[in-house]
Amino acid sequence: MDEDYELIQVPAVWCPIPEGIHPQWRALHADAVEWMDRLGIYRDDDHRARNAASGAGELAARVAPGGTEDALRVYTRFLMWLFSFDDGYCSEGMFGGRPQDLAVVTARMLRVAETPAPDRMFDDDPWTSGLRDIRLSLDSLASPAQISRWVMALRMYLFSQVWEASHRSRGSIPDLNDYVAMRIFSGSLDVCASLLDVVHGCEAGVDELCRPEVRALTEMMSLLVSIDNDLMSYHKEINRSGDPQRVLDLLMRRDGCTLDEAVRRTVGLRDRILLRYLTLRDEVAAAAGPSLRRYLAGLDGWIRGNLDWGRTCARYLHLDNPISLPTHFAETPSDGTAGPLPIPTVSWWWQDFRSGSRCPAPALS
Repeated sequence: MDEDYELIQVPAVWCPIPEGIHPQWRALHADAVEWMDRLGIYRDDDHRARNAASGAGELAARVAPGGTEDALRVYTRFLMWLFSFDDGYCSEGMFGGRPQDLAVVTARMLRVAETPAPDRMFDDDPWTSGLRDIRLSLDSLASPAQISRWVMALRMYLFSQVWEASHRSRGSIPDLNDYVAMRIFSGSLDVCASLLDVVHGCEAGVDELCRPEVRALTEMMSLLVSIDNDLMSYHKEINRSGDPQRVLDLLMRRDGCTLDEAVRRTVGLRDRILLRYLTLRDEVAAAAGPSLRRYLAGLDGWIRGNLDWGRTCARYLHLDNPISLPTHFAETPSDGTAGPLPIPTVSWWWQDFRSGSRCPAPALS
């Protein structure tokens, strides 16, 4: 860690989506901690304590206040697995800067998710066993098509971890366009979104979820929540790992600006994404069937629930040197610009999906 790092001031952000929480959130979290302990999904006592204090049950319950309890139990365990895998193997973990080793691990993880039998096909460690247990649990909750969708999304998540490790190993920082393209997957939000209809006890049709406007909404949620996480976790990350792969670092490097200015620009960026998300979500919801509406509610739940959870969860707080995060929301967006972001890889989100026309991808400024 750089002892001369600048202290971040995280502002209140705009989020007009209402909050909600499943009443069994404490029981969901207790179950996930017991599951983690039973399988030993942690590196040491400190790692276990961080996972146990992560509030995974609260997060799952905020994402899907109307979810079914059995599915939420598996979803919470999956969140716990993701937290532990990220800290144990990836960003701060043993292979966070060793892409060649992480590639071997992630290939094994993916195969276990694809086909969980036979048991211990790779002389399993606790994370492999945990992922197998989640997959087997999904077999009783989800259709083959839903499981296939989850495996595909997991593949992209695992690939993105190797991509990040490659940058760490070389000490390189991606440009903003590359970062955004991969951040949609590296924050694990896309793979979490793949189970939203399962969590709500329904199945959205493949034709519905593959519509470009629904895919755009899913990507917007994934990037928006990841950006909010970058803001909330910056102080903890710079204290604990110093990993420069956050949107704030990219903006400071690209534009030569201060941290305060990078925060302002980042909040403006996420507000513009949220504006577009809300407009497009309303268009899609107006003609959506019940299952797709539940899926969209899950996207909403991630955007709002992550903010409510992230303000107090131990995962984003540096407990030895904490900072205060805002407890209220801004009443209006900090940037109300309606046009596409100057980021080519996501500018297609702003096209008029009703007419089929496509907006041009503006050049990076």
